Amino acid sequence: EFAKGTRPGHSIEPTLRSPALPGVDTHAHAAAKMRWQQAQPCGRARKPCEGHTVSVVDRCLYVLFGKHEDDVGNVTCPALLMLDTETMMLSHPHFETSGADGRSGIPDDREGHSASVIGTKIYVFGGTWTDEDDNTIYMNDLHVLDVSNFSWARPVWSGTPPIEREGHTASVVGRRVFVFAGTWVDDEHNSVYLNDLHVLDTSVDAMAWTQPSTSGEAPCQREGHTASTIGDKIVI
Repeated sequence: EFAKGTRPGHSIEPTLRSPALPGVDTHAHAAAKMRWQQAQPCGRARKPCEGHTVSVVDRCLYVLFGKHEDDVGNVTCPALLMLDTETMMLSHPHFETSGADGRSGIPDDREGHSASVIGTKIYVFGGTWTDEDDNTIYMNDLHVLDVSNFSWARPVWSGTPPIEREGHTASVVGRRVFVFAGTWVDDEHNSVYLNDLHVLDTSVDAMAWTQPSTSGEAPCQREGHTASTIGDKIVI
């Protein structure tokens, strides 16, 4: 049991003047004054969840996926939530869908994924979800959300992508996404922790996955870590 005020599996993203992180409770930290305050955004908040991501594009925060469990154990994945930090308004953008499932083009539900911002696009990779038969599914699919028109796409890429995983990080340097570590399960349902590094280059017409050679001593296997970008360096 966690003490009141502590929170595993939360999210935070850097932005110039973004005063809030949407959720059931929304807090802002004024870094210049080193002072916390609870923000009061207007609109309908999403259900409380874990394993979601919060991506910053311009002055808006986009809360993607995650897992909500109600009092009787039913699990759902809340819809996309957007917070405009200029107006402090919450909204739920609409997506055009097709197909009998009513969600064709929208990625499957997930938690523990990554969501990396390049321009107006959010690159969602991997994650995990438990299906109706209580089977845990690990993913290594790649989806792109363009918030300029709220459209999802499955990009064409070359190379070999990372294996399925969750709890990894995906840091952006220039127009490249650096996916590091995470965990998955093997055929015998044993957790396997990773410390591999993969790069997605989005600057070319056809995106390309590579696994670069590195020097020095790599960090040990892990999941649920942080990866902060400073210039061309990623601090794990």
